[in-house]
Amino acid sequence: MEGLKTVLFDLQTGGKQIKTKEIYQNAIKISYRIESELLIVFVTGQRSLDDTLYYWKKIIELCDKNQIDNVQLTLALRRKFLPFDGIKNYQQVIDFVKNFDINVALIDLNRLSQKNSQVACNMAASQSLNCAYFENELESRAWLNQFLTETA
Repeated sequence: MEGLKTVLFDLQTGGKQIKTKEIYQNAIKISYRIESELLIVFVTGQRSLDDTLYYWKKIIELCDKNQIDNVQLTLALRRKFLPFDGIKNYQQVIDFVKNFDINVALIDLNRLSQKNSQVACNMAASQSLNCAYFENELESRAWLNQFLTETA
């Protein structure tokens, strides 16, 4: 069952509140907010192919609805795909996402799956998707900023 909830996060930056929306589906939660021309997404829960395809579908819908093509995606998912399953699963996601013109900066907070996420980004980049893996939000923002200034 899918649910949507709006929450306010009180950031450590002077108590500034940022409106963030959350979508719940099966074993995952998708939190997102829009900052200027950037969609910031944080996904938590259990890693599975169905849920991965689901959150990518939601990301594409949000990009389309808000006319945004720059995405910072942070994953905090339990488990990792087994190597051969991972390659097949990544390719299914790539086949879906490559139909859309978006720039994706990916951060994976699960140390056990970070290498897999790097492989997924490399696979995507080799198929002309603009996707890059980063270890932190600061690096990913710096990379995405190049696209924000090009379209501004």
